[in-house]
Amino acid sequence: MNKPVHVIVDGGLDDALALAVLVGLDIPLAQVIATEGSRDMATNAIATRRLMVTLGSTASVRLGSDRGLVGAYAPGCDPMHGEDAFGGKASRVTEVIWMGGAVAIGGNMTAAAEFNAWMDPPAAIVAEDADIAEVTARILRAVASIA
Repeated sequence: MNKPVHVIVDGGLDDALALAVLVGLDIPLAQVIATEGSRDMATNAIATRRLMVTLGSTASVRLGSDRGLVGAYAPGCDPMHGEDAFGGKASRVTEVIWMGGAVAIGGNMTAAAEFNAWMDPPAAIVAEDADIAEVTARILRAVASIA
């Protein structure tokens, strides 16, 4: 049996696809936490709840953070996701799966920077440096330092 996972999303098609895959594979979701990012936090939470209902999931959608690790996000949101966001405690974390970069092609914000790392480089660095047993996707410090 799979352990329930906690998923943090910032809206957008990439997160919608990831949630659809998790639900489709019957991965138990402890909760989905909607943060600010591609759109504002409230829009992301509403869009995520709608998606979860459409997918037939009963996982709770909760509000996360509306700011970066060390301050407010830069004005404006990711222009790629449209108006509707779709056009735990660290000591308990044993694995990080972070969709924060591109491998074969350039980033979606600059030639090298992906949106999540570009919007909050300090958080990307914290995730990269975390003392966690297994990190599924290591973040390249160069990507985080571009912003």
